[in-house]
Amino acid sequence: MTLLTGGHTLADESPSNAQSAQFNQYHEKAAYLLNFTRYVEWPAKSFKETNSPIVVSILGQDRFGEDLRTLLSDKIVQGRKLVVRRISALEECKDSQILFISESEKKRTPRVLQLLKATPVLTVGETDKFLQAGGIINFRLKDGSLWLDINHTAAERVGLKISSKLLLIADRSKPDRAQGK
Repeated sequence: MTLLTGGHTLADESPSNAQSAQFNQYHEKAAYLLNFTRYVEWPAKSFKETNSPIVVSILGQDRFGEDLRTLLSDKIVQGRKLVVRRISALEECKDSQILFISESEKKRTPRVLQLLKATPVLTVGETDKFLQAGGIINFRLKDGSLWLDINHTAAERVGLKISSKLLLIADRSKPDRAQGK
């Protein structure tokens, strides 16, 4: 399966279609989260058992609606079932393979990333300075399309291997650019 890249235009949306545009953005983010399960390799210690699922958790406001659950249901990736969870307690973050940190958690994000700094969890955000705080993948809008920035150094630090195919579609995947240097 090929990776999805940004492509729909949000810039020209009329106010009556603003909710639809928001929905489309999160539909696209859901597709990316599915693809991350295919293009990221977790160390064996990330899973309690050999048949444990890949857990995609959402911390904060869930703007995916049913898109993410529908997209991931009944999928098997790397021999593992995919499971979506909505979490609220920081302690639950460590039990995830992918943690999507909603914009609503902007104030708590540095604390969450500090908690996970040595844990093999793919942290995915949607706020400015997410990568500088130690996050691994950040979604952002650029010219009306959804783009990815990847902090490859942070991924390697926690033992995650990101496929070169995923790094190729990222707008900024070099550590120095991702860190804002």
